[in-house]
Amino acid sequence: MSALSPVYSLQAARAAEQEVLAAEPEPDAVMKKAAQACAGVAVAMLPDTGQVLVIAGPGGNGGDGLFAGAHLALAGHTVHAVLVAERAHEAALATFQAAGGVVHTGADTDDDETYDLVIDAVAGLGASREVSAEVAALVDRGDKVLAIDCPTGCGTQRSVLADATITFGHARTPHANHPECGQVVVADIGLKAAIDKHAPVGYTSFEPSRTTDVWTQPLPDDVHHLATTGPLPRLIPGIFDNKYTHGVTGIAAGSEQFPGAGIMCTAGALHMSSSMVMTLGDITEFPEVVPARDVASARRVDAWVVGPGRGTDDAALAELEEILVTSLPVVIDADAISLIAQHDHLHDKLRGAVLTPHAGEFARLGGSQQELSDQWGCHILLKGRIATITSPQALPVSVNTGNSFAATAGSGDVLAGIIGALVAHRAKQSEAPRPAQHSMQRTLLSAVALHAHAAALAAAQPADNAPAGYAPTTAMAIARAISPAIAKLSARNRRRSS
Repeated sequence: MSALSPVYSLQAARAAEQEVLAAEPEPDAVMKKAAQACAGVAVAMLPDTGQVLVIAGPGGNGGDGLFAGAHLALAGHTVHAVLVAERAHEAALATFQAAGGVVHTGADTDDDETYDLVIDAVAGLGASREVSAEVAALVDRGDKVLAIDCPTGCGTQRSVLADATITFGHARTPHANHPECGQVVVADIGLKAAIDKHAPVGYTSFEPSRTTDVWTQPLPDDVHHLATTGPLPRLIPGIFDNKYTHGVTGIAAGSEQFPGAGIMCTAGALHMSSSMVMTLGDITEFPEVVPARDVASARRVDAWVVGPGRGTDDAALAELEEILVTSLPVVIDADAISLIAQHDHLHDKLRGAVLTPHAGEFARLGGSQQELSDQWGCHILLKGRIATITSPQALPVSVNTGNSFAATAGSGDVLAGIIGALVAHRAKQSEAPRPAQHSMQRTLLSAVALHAHAAALAAAQPADNAPAGYAPTTAMAIARAISPAIAKLSARNRRRSS
């Protein structure tokens, strides 16, 4: 997964920082480099002349913010700072004031004052407490929020929600796990070589799935975005392809009580693949689907999807057991995950399977995500704004999907169908004379990326003589947007390779 952005532990990052600070040619040299990078990112978020508020804590993070505010003031922006403690970094504060920055205490700020950008420089990666009411009220005055190293309160029940976060050297674990960081950008400032001496604890990515107004102009040359999820598998049929060559997806989803889950899961697979989709049951909404009575009668299936809306009764359990012993790849979602939580004897049958729980379903499984992947020999995709993928004896990978439009009923069923089609495609390609080497983690990243882009396309609402806006969307609209999402990402990949 080396094409993704590596993620380092906080301990590794702190050790690297101490190494670089010990070699500083003069006091605050590293801080000043960080501040210059922060100012460059702030400019990329601002109009030509904008109003900026720096919320500065008492430590090094506050010093970064104040030095950055000095750069912005000298560049012609109106910059105010609120000190949230009785003390501040002395040299940074003096530089800020000398550059024309205006300092307030929390009590003497104008409640009606608004800002184009708020810079959260309160605590950074050292924060472990919820954001205070005072800081939260100050942050709310900004049109956009830039956090330095980490939003205040990140990972707690009450956090600053940043549009972007700048960090240094490499991404750290909070950036891979917490969507409140927004879009994470990385500046080197001399830390990269020191952090590279440590082993990463995972990999992460950001999928730019929606048109965003975070950036008004390009980032500085020495600051970069996180990696995207990378190229898709080859999904467009070639000259020798037919309805079987990209892998037949079998769907065991939906029931009399929950018919929609089967429809949406099937729609996800149908729009994803040029190959056949076979369903168990009476899903008659799609004339392209081939029905089968049961698992035994389903022919030429290359991968199964089981669980969405299927129920947790004895019949559903027997069907899941039958699918798990077929030796075919299996995507397990929704009700089938509940069955796994209820029946320990299924755990030994999960080797090679893909489990796709949301947070509530995952909590019922017990244990940590990586421990369960290692113990059961399976791949687990924990769904959310940041999706995390674990595989047996492998480092975890994550992707910030870039939007939350898929937070709607049935979108998980669509994703299960997408994953099933891609897993079937992967299984079929492994039989080719020159099989493509795609890890299951890479396959799941592609599925999450396509789902995220489809959700953004489904939510986009064109407006006359104005940029497209966004509105809530539905699972079926997301399914119908899968083909445009494939075209969009395929075009992006062609531009990169040209």
